[in-house]
Amino acid sequence: MNTKSCFAPAHILLPSAQIPLEKWGCIACDQFTSDRDYWQKAEAAAAGSPSTLNLILPEVYLEDGDADARIEKIHAAMDDYAQNVLTRAVDGFIYVERTEQSGKVRQGLVGMVDLEAYSYRRGEKCTVRPSESTVESRIPPRKIKISFSVEQYHPNSSYVLCSDGFYKRCSFPDFYQDLLECYNRTELIHAIETTVDHLVKLGETDDITALVLTKSG
Repeated sequence: MNTKSCFAPAHILLPSAQIPLEKWGCIACDQFTSDRDYWQKAEAAAAGSPSTLNLILPEVYLEDGDADARIEKIHAAMDDYAQNVLTRAVDGFIYVERTEQSGKVRQGLVGMVDLEAYSYRRGEKCTVRPSESTVESRIPPRKIKISFSVEQYHPNSSYVLCSDGFYKRCSFPDFYQDLLECYNRTELIHAIETTVDHLVKLGETDDITALVLTKSG
């Protein structure tokens, strides 16, 4: 019996205490996905302050012909926020409450979902799935890669970027724990090589790539 949870605590970045949360948070309401007026009001409400609104590309703008320019601005906002806004962090879960217009309070818990347990495709057996259908044709233009800058991290630390060959077969909680137990770059590379050998024995045919980045002191 598999008792491993697909929902786990995480290292969650938070904005500084000086950032007003009413401007920082952005609710992407499904019923307003294609309502341009809604998003313009949201922009006006968040104006002049860092906001997660500046990190997303609402579907209403996909046909405007400026998606690439919008994504470029999103990446710039990511870099800025990583350096100057996300100055706090929590290791664990975050409990949240949302009060609706009716006065009803909705409770929530922010954590980390195991993507190996998630699928939006119909018919697939999985633990985590969206509450409504996903239109696959709308996915490609909305892909916004996370902006990664080694400058954000500590000197002499090593970081691992992995390819699909890891994602499809590797048990990430176990692999992550193995990496945490490594004390230097040599041990880190050995742990990755051991994992690659294991994946090959399992019959993985996709590319298996791991890039180890070390920030010099």
